Amino acid sequence: MGLDDGIEFFGGTANVDHLLVTGPNDDGLDWDEGWKGTASFVVVQLHAGSGDNGIEADNLEDDNDASPRSQPTIRNITLIGSNEASSAQRGILFRRGTWGIVENAILMGFGAEAVDVRDEATVMGTQGADPKLAVKHSYFFEIGGADGENWFATEPTDGSDDDDDDGFVESDFFSDASLGNTFGTDPKLTAPYNMKAPDFSPKSTLTPGGAETAGDFNGATYVGAIDPDGDDWTTGWTKF
Repeated sequence: MGLDDGIEFFGGTANVDHLLVTGPNDDGLDWDEGWKGTASFVVVQLHAGSGDNGIEADNLEDDNDASPRSQPTIRNITLIGSNEASSAQRGILFRRGTWGIVENAILMGFGAEAVDVRDEATVMGTQGADPKLAVKHSYFFEIGGADGENWFATEPTDGSDDDDDDGFVESDFFSDASLGNTFGTDPKLTAPYNMKAPDFSPKSTLTPGGAETAGDFNGATYVGAIDPDGDDWTTGWTKF
């Protein structure tokens, strides 16, 4: 419940795991300036009327192609919005030349959209058969508008912030079968939107869609931050 980002990385190669962020006034997980580390088993919950993006990701504002380029690996993350259809909250914002892979994620409850990609240098990471920027093997639920099935915003052509991605169409890219994403399937979390006593543990096992490519990354073969067949690691040291 801080007034800025929950956790932010400014470059470096730090590797982290088991992070819990609730109620930030800005973004949950933020990186820029060339971070190349890993983050696994992460929960971000945005509160009603507060918070912008589950993840906000940059390389360098003044030089989007600056080296070393931000390119982390994020695996087994649960991103929860406030589930308000009118909110401007977004699951992930990739911009300013960042690359990186988000895998085995749950994104739910964001009023605006699931993922937004901005700036030509960022889009370059999505090119080729093995993209350097992607969200893979992840579940999308209750996102975008009253019906909760508007996963990606309509591309604007008005010179606004999102009208700068070199014609990149998020819906085409992230819905491609090769990424193994699942849209509209309820991940059945216990109490993800409760701000005073949340419970992010799943009621049933969710397995990665498509071909699983990263099973050796800290050993998880499920989707989201909490093992459906194990203990809830958020209990015992947290108070909301």
